[in-house]
Amino acid sequence: MKKDLKDIKAVFHKKISLFKELLNCVSRERDNLIDLDVKNIWTLMEEKQRIVNAIEETDNELKEMVGTKGNIYKNIPVNERPSVMELSKTLSGLREEIRVRLEENVTFIKETLGFFHEIISIFTMGNRSEIAYSPTKSAKHKVQNVIYHNEV
Repeated sequence: MKKDLKDIKAVFHKKISLFKELLNCVSRERDNLIDLDVKNIWTLMEEKQRIVNAIEETDNELKEMVGTKGNIYKNIPVNERPSVMELSKTLSGLREEIRVRLEENVTFIKETLGFFHEIISIFTMGNRSEIAYSPTKSAKHKVQNVIYHNEV
């Protein structure tokens, strides 16, 4: 059992390390989004995929160790459970921080795309400024040409 516990803790430490790497990637991704460094964004996507694949492998390792039931604590001695629970809490904290950072990145991307959409809309309108600044359609019909008023 001592070897199993040692192996379980080793897998947890490996997962924690991988999640820290993933958090680092997501943080660097934010910086690259701000700097509009597309080349590095693609590189980071590949790195994130590699890390996610490694996390999935460690998940499979852990499942093999504890069985398909997934109850990690069942075969761990009671006096050792707090240390494993602490590792699990660390993982949960990292997951939450990654989730928050990803949400921030997605929000940044959406806001940036919205801004670019507005800029493109302004440029595609060309010289048709009356569309953007004209009165409503019902008010348009009431406005008459000033030249005709001066001739009468």
